[in-house]
Parts: sequence; C-alpha cells; structure tokens
Amino acid sequence: MTATSANLDNTIGCLFVGSILWAASTVQLCVYFDRCSKVDTWRLKTYVAFVWLVDASLQVVTLRASYNYFVRMFGNFIALTHFDKSTFPLFTIMSASVNVLVQALVLMRIWHMSKRSKLLTGVTAVLVLSQFAVTCAYFAAILPLSDFFQLESAIKIERATDVTIATVDTAIGTILAFLLNKSRTGFSSSDSIINRLILYTVASGLLTAADAIITLTVSLVLPRTLLYVLFASIGPKLYVNSMLTLSVIQSYYVQMPPF
Repeated sequence: MTATSANLDNTIGCLFVGSILWAASTVQLCVYFDRCSKVDTWRLKTYVAFVWLVDASLQVVTLRASYNYFVRMFGNFIALTHFDKSTFPLFTIMSASVNVLVQALVLMRIWHMSKRSKLLTGVTAVLVLSQFAVTCAYFAAILPLSDFFQLESAIKIERATDVTIATVDTAIGTILAFLLNKSRTGFSSSDSIINRLILYTVASGLLTAADAIITLTVSLVLPRTLLYVLFASIGPKLYVNSMLTLSVIQSYYVQMPPF
C-alpha cells in the first residue's frame, strides 16, 4: 500500500469482511439461551454471556476502525497508512482475551472429564497460557508502531503466534477427544452421541488450527498486505461459535458439570 495508490481489498478492506462474521456468534448465543436456559447453571450462563460480551466489544473496535478508514478518511490515501494505536493493538489483546476465556471453559471441562487429573489439566493450562503470552508479546511489539509499513518489524512474532495457536488448538482437541473416548459406556445410544461429540470436537479444533495455519501462510506469501488480518479476525469468532455449539450439545446429551 502506497501513499498514491491504496489497494483496499487486500489491506484495510479486510476489516469489513471480518466484521460480517460476528452475526453468527450472536445467533448462536440466542440458540444457546433458548435451549439451555433451564439446563445449565447460572454461573455457566453468566460466563457464556460474558465471553459473548467481550467478543461484542471486539466487534465494536472493528466497526470503529472500519468507520474511521472507510468514512472519515475516505479518499485520503496518506491517512490510510496511519496505524491507529487505539484500534489494532486493542484488537489484538481483545482477540487474545476471547480466545483465553473460551479455552478456560475448555480447561474446566477437561478438569471434570479427567476426574480432576492434575497432569492433563496442567498440560492444557500451560498450553493456554503460552498462547496468551505469545499474543501479548505481539501486542507489545505493535503498540509503538505509527504506520502499517512498520508491521513487517513484528511479522516474526505474528507468525510465532499463529504456530502456537495451531499447536495449542490441535493439542486441546486431541485431549478432549481422548477423554470423550474414555467415557464410552458400551451402549450404542450413548456411544453414538459420544462419537458425534468426538467428531465435532476434533473438527472445531482443526478448524481453529487451520485458520491459524492459513493466517501464517498468507503472512509468509503476502507479507506486504493485511490479508492475514482477515483470517486472524475470524479466529475469535470460531472460538465463540465452537464454545456455544459444544455447550448446547453437552447440555442436552452429556451429564458433565462445566463448573
């Protein structure tokens, strides 16, 4: 992106595309409260609502950036190169917050499903904290920047973040699938439900991991664009949707207290 010719579709335009995906998690939230309001504990429902609220706040940040760049700075190509410190660093740390909140709920489920295994829970906790720590390091790296050209200076940390996310999500999905497989009862009806849960757990874990891998690939192939921001913005939405969907499924079919 240059001062004389700004290509918005593969730079700032990614903000607009990412903002569309928030609606899916809102619909999922409505489905969750409609179907699980009398099943889940008030603590779980409050926690789920809080996670959605953080994601909604993240969406407000995205919409604010979209308005500033597409409306207030429309036609001002020099201004489009400006790195808004009140938007992008905040977007990064809020995305990390959404991810760690969802993973904390998964951590609690692993604690109960493993019959309070300190080993499995501890390994998962270390994975979750490592992902959050790497993302915080990226936040610290981009905070002093003043224009988008300087993002290349932090691209290595961003790629390390993507690798960490892919590794953590794959590992957590594997742990959950292992615990679900151990909970088989031998009855065809319950085992059929467990098979579906395993399939969904693995699929959702691979989906978020694939999103991180795509983000990494795009940042490697097209480092001078912001296309990787598009896929990075999808990540929190995938986390929230997977949390809500799995909560609905488990509340109906699996007697597993998440809190």
